[in-house]
Amino acid sequence: THKSDIDFETIENAPAKLTIIDATGHVVQQLFSGQLTTGKHTISFEKEKVAVGTYFLVFETPTIRKAVRMEVR
Repeated sequence: THKSDIDFETIENAPAKLTIIDATGHVVQQLFSGQLTTGKHTISFEKEKVAVGTYFLVFETPTIRKAVRMEVR
């Protein structure tokens, strides 16, 4: 398989979601949904489950929403 690791850090204990969306806002894949503790985390992403293209990786908690552009090749 062709896996990529996504590393991120949280500053609070909170429910969180990590989602891949396409340019139209359609959810392509939900990578994580659940409770996270403060600190560093790693989520594995299987690239072959999505088509080649440009996507946005969206991280959400009750107090933050961050989107990062991502290229799948």
